[in-house]
Amino acid sequence: MLSSRKIGILLISDMYEELNCFEEALKHFGTRVEIITAMEMAKKISPEDAYQMIKNELKDVKLCRKKFKKEEC
Repeated sequence: MLSSRKIGILLISDMYEELNCFEEALKHFGTRVEIITAMEMAKKISPEDAYQMIKNELKDVKLCRKKFKKEEC
C-alpha cells in the first residue's frame, strides 16, 4: 500500500500527528462541549449544569492559550 504522503493525499490522522498544547486543548474543548451538549439534550444534566461545565472548560482553554502565547508549552 502506498503511503498517503507519496500520493499527495493528506489523511486526517496525518493532519493531527503533531498538535501543540493549544491545538490539543481546542480539540479537547470541542469534544467536551459535544458530550456536555448531548447530555443536556438527553436530560441527563440541567441546562445550568451544562452551562457551568462549558464555562469551566472554556477557562481551561483560555489558560492554555495564555501559556501558549508565553511559549511555556
